[in-house]
Amino acid sequence: MGEVYERTYGLAGTVAAVMYGAVNYRKYRRAGMSTSVFLMQFRVIAQSMVVGCMTLGVGYTLVSDYVLKHRQPAKSSDESGSESSTYPYPWWIGP
Repeated sequence: MGEVYERTYGLAGTVAAVMYGAVNYRKYRRAGMSTSVFLMQFRVIAQSMVVGCMTLGVGYTLVSDYVLKHRQPAKSSDESGSESSTYPYPWWIGP
């Protein structure tokens, strides 16, 4: 069910980007910019948006999988034992 919503957002973003490009094409065409120069600039903008979104997605996945998932629950005051022998994760993933 979640994939349907993700696809809907992707389609809406694609349509919005195409409409933005069409509106700006008309504006820059009147100013004297050639079509090839406009398409090169628009391609660079689109590629940078994709790289930025992928970077944010990978960063979110790394944080959610390796930082937030491996947090040790808080110990209650009545539990005893050494913390180092009971903590199952490496030293860089602290509590």
